[in-house]
Amino acid sequence: MEYTEIITEAIGTLTVNKLRTGLATLGIVIGIGSVIALVSLGQAGQQAVESQIQSLGSNLLTVSPGSTSQGGSPQAEPTLILK
Repeated sequence: MEYTEIITEAIGTLTVNKLRTGLATLGIVIGIGSVIALVSLGQAGQQAVESQIQSLGSNLLTVSPGSTSQGGSPQAEPTLILK
């Protein structure tokens, strides 16, 4: 089979089954659009988180209350001194 015959037969098949061709094309367009939208949302979320982290600055210290994992009394823990 030559390439011209293959192309002619493919176009003929597409024109005979117009509804099937239209629905398949619509499904492909919706699928590609959904993937693009989800990737865009993921990138936007990542940029939002990165900008919030950068806005905190480099001189931030966060201290959270919690128990020590090694045991011992609270008096044995060193104190935090800010200079």
